[in-house]
Amino acid sequence: MKDFQNKVVVVTGAGAGIGRATALAFAREGAHVVAAERNPERANDVAEAASALGPAAIGVTCDIGSDEGLPKLRAAALEKFGRINILMNNVGLVITGSFLDISPEDWRKSYDINVVAPVRAIQLMLPDILERGEGHIINVASTAALYPYNTDRMPYNASKAAFVNFSESLAMELAPKNVGVTLLMPGPTRTSIAADIVTVTPNLPMMPPELPTLQAEQLGDMVIKAVRDGRFFLPSHAEVHSIVAERGNNPEAFLKAATQRFLDRQGRGEGTVIR
Repeated sequence: MKDFQNKVVVVTGAGAGIGRATALAFAREGAHVVAAERNPERANDVAEAASALGPAAIGVTCDIGSDEGLPKLRAAALEKFGRINILMNNVGLVITGSFLDISPEDWRKSYDINVVAPVRAIQLMLPDILERGEGHIINVASTAALYPYNTDRMPYNASKAAFVNFSESLAMELAPKNVGVTLLMPGPTRTSIAADIVTVTPNLPMMPPELPTLQAEQLGDMVIKAVRDGRFFLPSHAEVHSIVAERGNNPEAFLKAATQRFLDRQGRGEGTVIR
């Protein structure tokens, strides 16, 4: 998809960070934005910011984990604009804690939000996208899904890894139907996600990947280019390519080295405690 003028883009988790930055990036390209967010003020705020750039936009209060949230979102998009061209699945649930402190219910919640909800969103809105004859789906996973560098958020890492596998298969199925898939793999990015993180082990530092921190706007611009180029794999940091290649070449040696780096970083007191 080369031209975004008058296309309709549905973005979940659009109220802040990568979702907001990408929604506004599409608006600057002339697309109409449907900004979905649990917080109504944030949903309306990003919609107003997108509308100020030219195209019409709406904010939709939406809990993607509820039974009625995603059907309500789809209905709002179709009622306002009559079509859906692009869907961005950006919501993610992060639960941190030591393995034995994280309950099976926490694991279920993580998979419900990070895998099942976006799958439901695609199943609901893909027929609308196919109806247009061309479209795109953007799935947001994480660098944490590609290689180990922490142990503090296993449900998030594992669910996002499942989302990567799903996205690869989805891209294969949709390729002959003229619908592209882009898998965004954010590394360290300045967002407001810390406010939404659930911590079950007090004072446990979250260990980020050893990569520089980017601004959310940089990722929004990356997404625009990737969709335009029909690109599937989109890590936010170029270094990820060589790291993943190293892991694939010798997984045993990679894990041993990653474990030692993790222990060394723990010893130096690295990481961020979310309170």
